[in-house]
Amino acid sequence: MEDNNVRRIGVNVQKGSTVTVNPKQLIDIQGPIGPTGPEGPTGPQGPTGPIGETGPIGPTGPQGDTGPTGPTGPIGPTGPQGPTGATDVPWATSAEVLAGVEDEKAITPATLTDKILGTVSEVDGVPTGAVIESGTNANGTYVKFADGTMICTGSAILAYANASVLNKAVTFAAEYVDKNFSLSMMTPPPVAGHRESTLTYAVFLTTGITFGIIDNTATYSSGDTLEFVYTIIGRWY
Repeated sequence: MEDNNVRRIGVNVQKGSTVTVNPKQLIDIQGPIGPTGPEGPTGPQGPTGPIGETGPIGPTGPQGDTGPTGPTGPIGPTGPQGPTGATDVPWATSAEVLAGVEDEKAITPATLTDKILGTVSEVDGVPTGAVIESGTNANGTYVKFADGTMICTGSAILAYANASVLNKAVTFAAEYVDKNFSLSMMTPPPVAGHRESTLTYAVFLTTGITFGIIDNTATYSSGDTLEFVYTIIGRWY
């Protein structure tokens, strides 16, 4: 059988002759290429090549945290002198402060006190005087406020009128603008031997009031009295 892996060489040979073959003529007589062998170990690293060109600058990164404050620098030179201030402001009088129309003058503690404690007044319901006014006279004590409120206090002694009645007409320390006021009073124990009740009747006026108390047993006698104190709250305007 002919071997397909043997290449024929055309040589005429006479019987009994010696044949000489050039090895180059036999180079093609070989089997098929075998499989690739395993990869050998990596050789040593070669020298570093030259540095390439610098690339373009990238975008700016985010700002970092603020660093600590540096030391204070030296004080600079003094600036120019400012303009001269205004001349002294004149003082307002108590009357000007009370009138409330002077707004360009200065006030002292004394004139301010005059505005707080003094004589109250008003024009068409608008306060124009002090904030508080107070006084005392033979009829008692009063306190007036700039908002129109007034409080009067006093005392009185109910005196014998007849066997059934003790009474007393009282004049207020100051006059109210109307009779729309409230009354409170306090009395001592009743006259000995009588069963007086609290205030039995009263006649109201803007300038005063008449108090009375009745004993239904009609046993009052001349000289019987009953003292009491009162407080009236109303308005002076």
